[in-house]
Amino acid sequence: MSTYRYRSLIDLSVEVVYTNKDKQVQSINVTGLNDGRVKNDSSYCYEDLQLLAVEDFLPGWVLRLQFNKTTTEYFLSFVDLGFNFNGSNFNALDDTTQHYAQNYNLKELGAHLGCEHQSSSLQLDMNVVNETAPPVTSVRLIFNQPKVLAFANSGIDCQLATRNDYTVPLVVGISLCVLIVVVIVVFLFGRRHYRKL
Repeated sequence: MSTYRYRSLIDLSVEVVYTNKDKQVQSINVTGLNDGRVKNDSSYCYEDLQLLAVEDFLPGWVLRLQFNKTTTEYFLSFVDLGFNFNGSNFNALDDTTQHYAQNYNLKELGAHLGCEHQSSSLQLDMNVVNETAPPVTSVRLIFNQPKVLAFANSGIDCQLATRNDYTVPLVVGISLCVLIVVVIVVFLFGRRHYRKL
């Protein structure tokens, strides 16, 4: 079984439209969500599927990004956001319910295997899970200048991104050449010395 890795740099913003206690529709924009950490117990890598879970960019918020691959490329196929309106950023809401929004069947943030995806921004409209989120009507994720490299050890080189390092082969080749020259010189001088006896 192969081991694959992923790498990402994500600056995330979230737009949430909700109904407040007075039955008025309001929206809230949460920006600069880039201080999260990888949730190791929920992140995993398989042969053709990787899941990156990021937590604590706000208390109680978890973002899951699932990448799938084909024989030549990888792409973001699923996004899931678990969130709540608890904490100092949402003083006016007073809602401690855990909400969920998802988007399946994506084919975003893709690139050839072994290559990094970079773009200026990506907006994803999420489907709100209604059983857990009656007051939330819509969620949009905005990825600002995302950089993603999934399936990093897939064995396929990106022609523009690779840098060939010939240091070790050169050192070994030069050492072998010097060794051959030394053996030939010793052989020739040793033969002459042996003939004189």
